[in-house]
Amino acid sequence: MKNESFASAHNLVQGFPQVVAEQIEDAILSGSLLPGQHLSQDKLAEAFGVSRIPMRDALNILESNGMVTLDYRRRAVVRVVTKELLQETYGIRLVLEPYACQLAIELMTEEDRVNILHLCSLMEQSAEFPEEGRAARRKFYEAFYHATGSNILVEMIMKLRKMVETHHVIKHLPSDSHGDLKELIATGDARGAARWMTGHLQIALQSQIKTLAE
Repeated sequence: MKNESFASAHNLVQGFPQVVAEQIEDAILSGSLLPGQHLSQDKLAEAFGVSRIPMRDALNILESNGMVTLDYRRRAVVRVVTKELLQETYGIRLVLEPYACQLAIELMTEEDRVNILHLCSLMEQSAEFPEEGRAARRKFYEAFYHATGSNILVEMIMKLRKMVETHHVIKHLPSDSHGDLKELIATGDARGAARWMTGHLQIALQSQIKTLAE
């Protein structure tokens, strides 16, 4: 029993920085913490009611996820989305995501398909609400790409998506309808889904670049 209690406490402590990181991420995506803003460990630790060590670990998690960067003094800064960053991240996504779409549809089980189509419907229903839409979009794509069976591929794609998500959410950019993708998944058209994703990402890139100048 003591060993079980110790293990439970250990897991709680180990997972605590992740919980703090998610709370800071929510603050970034809601606009409470702005792009380019320095994140003081001491001030954040006080605001979130934690010590400096879990806060430091939380910021390291956010840095590895692409949500913050470190300046020359190793201070955390909310990532600023630039045209160059958009072009670089979307350039890589244009290689990875069409491939992931095709592979996911080729390998998914019928149970996977039913769940993914359900999540796609939920995503479309919440598209007009930034916070709910962000969460629904992330759940859909994580489930969809997990059908590839490649955790590495999913991790790479979701990190790239998260790196520019601050711009997408803060600007409240509309999401293109995924109705066509939903139909392609339902009918098992893997190559069609890959082509759809290519076009979807190209349109999204141009849309986000355009808003940078606004």
